[in-house]
Amino acid sequence: MERRRIRRQVVLLGLWLGLGLAAAGCNVTSANDDDPLPPELEEGDLAGTITPNHGHFVWLTAQQLADSSAVTLELTGSHVHEAALTSAQVIAAGADAAVSVVTTSTSAHTHTVNFN
Repeated sequence: MERRRIRRQVVLLGLWLGLGLAAAGCNVTSANDDDPLPPELEEGDLAGTITPNHGHFVWLTAQQLADSSAVTLELTGSHVHEAALTSAQVIAAGADAAVSVVTTSTSAHTHTVNFN
């Protein structure tokens, strides 16, 4: 019974988020309004997935993957979060291994960023 209640709440939350985006005209822009989202990734860039997500985008550039250094990524969208990856995590992501990090908290919430 508890699973059913939780599942129903998750579905309702998804519907509310979807309605919110539809009401906003699905016109999400980055913190810098000159850069519309989603970004056009360059060859060799690696897009991450974000959960839960309400309009954020994140990616590792081909140069960041080649440098293999620790990096702090900015999740763009209606507000900003940061995701810090160690050098080992950048190397793993570049080698198609699963990498997962939790973002900084903004507006009283965090996200999980996954690569591969």
